[in-house]
Amino acid sequence: MLEGLFQGPEFLNSALDGLTARNDAIAENLANVDTPNYKAKRVDFESRLQKLLQRSESGGSLDLVVDQPRQFTLGPSSVGDLKPVEWTAGGTSMRNDGNNVDIDYEMTLLAQTEISYNAVADLEKRDFTRMKSAINGT
Repeated sequence: MLEGLFQGPEFLNSALDGLTARNDAIAENLANVDTPNYKAKRVDFESRLQKLLQRSESGGSLDLVVDQPRQFTLGPSSVGDLKPVEWTAGGTSMRNDGNNVDIDYEMTLLAQTEISYNAVADLEKRDFTRMKSAINGT
């Protein structure tokens, strides 16, 4: 019964972790805007989080039996195990020096990330306020 009580905060924490990782990657990209041959970093977590939530909502499971330490599993088994994936955006180059950081794109992405982070943090605050009210009986 208590497992469902904390699924919301666990989901929101994973979203905040992903948005923080994206913000860090954007900051690194902006710091290296004039570095020759620097390739922009990107962070993905939404698609993996969405797949994990769809799998848990449908009741489907990809759980594998792991009986040896060197065996691997197919992705995270719970929202708490989900980690953001950082990758380097290669193949495109904005300038002759090989740098592919587009400052306009990075600033737009930074604004979107900030808005998303604030929205998720607000949801988490409301969730904790609701739990506090339930505990206090108000």
